[in-house]
Amino acid sequence: MESIVTTMLGRPKQNNNKEIVLYGGDLKFPPCDQNFGQILLNQMALHSDKIAQVHPIHNISYTHGQIRLFTIRCALEMRTMGVRKGDVVTICGRNHSHVIIPFLAATYLGAISNPLHPNFSASEVRRMMTLTEPRMIFCDSEAKPMILAIRNELGLASRIVTFDNEFEPFIAPHDYQDETSFKCEDVDPENDNMFIVCTSGTTGFIKGVTIRHAAFYTSVVEFLDEIEEDERLLIYSPVSWVTSIWITGLVFYKGATKFICEYEPIRNLEIITEYKITWILSSPMLLMQMIRHPLFPKYETKIVETLRSIFYGGAAGTDEQLKEFRRVFPNAFLFNGYGSSEGCVLHVWFNRKKDVKLNLSKINSSGYPVPGGYAKVIDPDTGKTLGVNEPGEFLLKSPSMTKGYYKNPEATAEAIDKDGWYHSGDMVKFDNDNCFYVLGRYKEMLKYRCWQVSPAELEEVIRSHPAVNMVCVMGKPNEDDGEWPVAFIVKKNSMADVTGDDIIAFVNDQVADHQKLRGGVIFVDSLPMTSSGKVRRIELKKLIEG
Repeated sequence: MESIVTTMLGRPKQNNNKEIVLYGGDLKFPPCDQNFGQILLNQMALHSDKIAQVHPIHNISYTHGQIRLFTIRCALEMRTMGVRKGDVVTICGRNHSHVIIPFLAATYLGAISNPLHPNFSASEVRRMMTLTEPRMIFCDSEAKPMILAIRNELGLASRIVTFDNEFEPFIAPHDYQDETSFKCEDVDPENDNMFIVCTSGTTGFIKGVTIRHAAFYTSVVEFLDEIEEDERLLIYSPVSWVTSIWITGLVFYKGATKFICEYEPIRNLEIITEYKITWILSSPMLLMQMIRHPLFPKYETKIVETLRSIFYGGAAGTDEQLKEFRRVFPNAFLFNGYGSSEGCVLHVWFNRKKDVKLNLSKINSSGYPVPGGYAKVIDPDTGKTLGVNEPGEFLLKSPSMTKGYYKNPEATAEAIDKDGWYHSGDMVKFDNDNCFYVLGRYKEMLKYRCWQVSPAELEEVIRSHPAVNMVCVMGKPNEDDGEWPVAFIVKKNSMADVTGDDIIAFVNDQVADHQKLRGGVIFVDSLPMTSSGKVRRIELKKLIEG
């Protein structure tokens, strides 16, 4: 089929014989020709005296030069312990000052980082460790018992290092000549993976999205205009989320400063005020929670004065939320981000410097395709390409896009078709200016406070209860949290006395906090099924809404 490729903001044309493919414009920087870690090392050397990272709760700050030196030392220590190009290094930690150091050190060595989080369930960690067979594991002490048990169960020889009491040797001085002459391992940027970030993709169990050096380079460099050198960025996303890795790349490349810690409502207000935060990455729920907090009026004037960019994403914002954000922050650039791990952050965007008026006039839009990116909308049932204002599934091609899921060719083939299009599972439409609007999700995934919750993972746990015959997990909308998991269950006839509370307690004891059945249990006589044997989720959705 012949395609029409439209330019950025050009009015798309369509006739009966052609499909519309939207293009974000050419990339205006040279391709990546080396290990991305070497690029970062070179950039950090240019602004070595500037503050790179602040942990406001622990009152710890590091300059770009210190981060550069610590990551080199860590790489040297990891090399002595046998970490080589192509090995996987697992990092399982919360937001603290050291969590990014082994991530970058592994990158320097040509190894592949796989960041996890202590809140991940044992089944999620087990699945990733089974796939990656990590050479080394850096983790917070709270996660060590789980990781140790899984490592032993799988028979792995992975060395485990806790950040709390075993990490100091990894940032201790090495031979001066080794430190000053350090060079990163050569890699093939277009084909060698830099890291594996976890996602459940469009459906199913947790998977590892592979991101190549060149892909990450593109995702960082094409957005350098979005932050200034004096930017003070606040981010609560853990390193297990691709947004956190992306922000780290932007900050260390540009010479800006990022502030990291765990989120707490009052502390959030204090940090933004005390440190004069200029750029914040948040979810719509957290942003709304902030401006609704009873103490917000006390801090409002100073916060509104200093915040100049607010990037919110991870979950769709409602019309009411977006209007309220505009009212409270009339002078800030508010960007409704839309992307995925598979796209290495953004699929579409508004340029902060060029698109102010366009962004203001399209309050619900996430923008037009990213530079170098192609996008189209299709009918997911027929595959037909759709046109202006026709809702359908969002498809993407981009130089920052993943090439697939780690050691999972079946899932890769499901998500990326033979022509190289990534099928997002999201329902969108675009207007006459090529600006996209996210309408919902075709995929079964749900999100609790921006944590991805896989129905398949929960269903597997629920089915292990002796009273459960059939189960289907869906999301119940919640204004503060996004979605709560709710389980539709067909009980076995012999277990009629089992209550919903019994099953909730059984499940909640086995899963991570974000997977708990906050939406409750709904018992049904049978699950509505299609002729092909799939659950008719639209029928169950009516029960939730009713």
